[in-house]
Amino acid sequence: MTPKARISLRTMVIGGTGLALAAGVYVAVRLLLNSGAEELATAVSDVGGTAVIGACALVILYTAFGFRKGDAVGLHWKLIGAGVLVYTLGEATWSYIEVVQKSDAFPSAADIFYVLTYVLLGAGIIMAALGYRRLIDLRAPFAIAAVVSVALIGGMYALLLRGTLADAELGGLAKVLSVGYPIADVVLEFAPALLIVLVAWRLGRGSFGWPWWPLALGVAIIAVSDSGFALLDAKGLYQAGDPVDAGWMLGNVLIATGALVARDVFGLQKASAEEALDAA
Repeated sequence: MTPKARISLRTMVIGGTGLALAAGVYVAVRLLLNSGAEELATAVSDVGGTAVIGACALVILYTAFGFRKGDAVGLHWKLIGAGVLVYTLGEATWSYIEVVQKSDAFPSAADIFYVLTYVLLGAGIIMAALGYRRLIDLRAPFAIAAVVSVALIGGMYALLLRGTLADAELGGLAKVLSVGYPIADVVLEFAPALLIVLVAWRLGRGSFGWPWWPLALGVAIIAVSDSGFALLDAKGLYQAGDPVDAGWMLGNVLIATGALVARDVFGLQKASAEEALDAA
């Protein structure tokens, strides 16, 4: 008899710890802001956020390499983990620029890592969705994700991108990145997250879809936080301790939790298949 998939205590403990650390960093930053220590608050936000996200990257990669060599699920999570790791490098670079050099230069070296993050995350999630093409028809999920993406980009153009394109003070590369980041948030983060949610939904109540729910929610939160930051920054309203800071940490903790759930689900299913073969 095949045992039912379950979420391990390890996954719940690690996921809960990640949420607690993210909340702790955010609360510490808010308390420092309330006490007037804005410079220290910025440092804690940058360094603390980088540490939390870096820990998430290590959890994802450690989990991904726990799958068998050549396992498609493991490859997908390696790409996703690499994306989070590269994002961590971008955050570390930005922390150095802002905290040590006391600069707010844009573009900066951190943008190299941020751009690569979109490619790796998007590729990992889309490949994961395509892995189920033999189980379900993906045409409808792709169509829905495409339509929603076009609608979101249209709304973002009206709210943000039109003004950015018309801003004469922005240099060429700065303008390209300022427009490109929000579009990439939709095309390479939100749309793949929506796609994998639709795939998980079509998989039904089975455990195959479990890992993708926290991942999709995490990626969506990151995309919304990125867009929120772009809007606040364009109006000169962003400062360390804004809710978007918590969104970046929370989103990555949820992605890491998804990786742990994948190990619980697919590892148990693999073990069950091996037991059945041994019994035969």
